[in-house]
Amino acid sequence: MSNKKNHPVWEVYDFHRTCRLSKKYWSTKFIRLRRVNFWLEYSLLATAPSSAIAGLVFWSTTYGKIAWSILATITAALAVAKPLLKFSEKLEKLKEIVTQYRSVEFQLGALGNDIRRQDEYSSAMVNTYKNLVNQVHDITNQEPIERIDKDLQNSCYNEVNQELPITFFHEPTK
Repeated sequence: MSNKKNHPVWEVYDFHRTCRLSKKYWSTKFIRLRRVNFWLEYSLLATAPSSAIAGLVFWSTTYGKIAWSILATITAALAVAKPLLKFSEKLEKLKEIVTQYRSVEFQLGALGNDIRRQDEYSSAMVNTYKNLVNQVHDITNQEPIERIDKDLQNSCYNEVNQELPITFFHEPTK
């Protein structure tokens, strides 16, 4: 196993794993943000005076009036903050990043299949790899600048190692 990493083809496989990691990381960030946005939207709609929830009998009780006042106050604050949070813009940006990583990962998978099928890492394949590296460079420039969630990154890293172990890849003989 130690000499496996000496073949130039491992740059493709390592890059494939890195792209899978990035795709998983940003996909999870996207899903989490979409979930937060959903609950924010839901709370805004649920506490609107015209909503079916606002008409529940419970709200006319003493405790219900207090609870409704608290909910309405929190929702009013969220309604003011929502445009400042720019969830829609962030979601669209993350969706685009994830889509681009998925495309590159698909192309890397196809390149890996070609390497396995042809049992070589030709100069044309090297050029394909270099083009994909340039694409990922462009994607990383679009990534939001933020503190990396190390726990999420480690979780994604472990998933990638299970999905794409070293034994998954083929080292050509040519």
